[in-house]
Amino acid sequence: MNKRLSVFAALLAADQITKYLAASNLPAAAGPPRFLSLALRYNYGISFSLSSESPRAAMTLAAVSVVALLVVCAASRVLRSSLGVMFLWGGAVGNLIDRLIHGRVTDWLYAGVYLNAADLWLCTGFILVLHDAARPVR
Repeated sequence: MNKRLSVFAALLAADQITKYLAASNLPAAAGPPRFLSLALRYNYGISFSLSSESPRAAMTLAAVSVVALLVVCAASRVLRSSLGVMFLWGGAVGNLIDRLIHGRVTDWLYAGVYLNAADLWLCTGFILVLHDAARPVR
């Protein structure tokens, strides 16, 4: 348990530090950026800037998603022991903190869409959880 909690804490810290550094040092994205470039953009919507006209809906969805993840993890022995879940938690909590404190998420990487470390953690966590779920239970 301590190992997974340490992974969560490290992922959350890395997300928050990179967002702080991006907001402090990168100019705001102007025009279409080059693929795989550092580009500061504030996301008021949900992932990939969907629903950006409704920040309250994005905040509600983020909070509900964190609670749903908590419920699902509590009900599943496989998920409770999955390292992938720590990536999901790191990403979900990282972006939720941004929404609670700033009312938006700081994205700093452009790879066809704007994203941040928390988004990368969410994608990685999803893949790891799928891998864990496909393995036979011992």
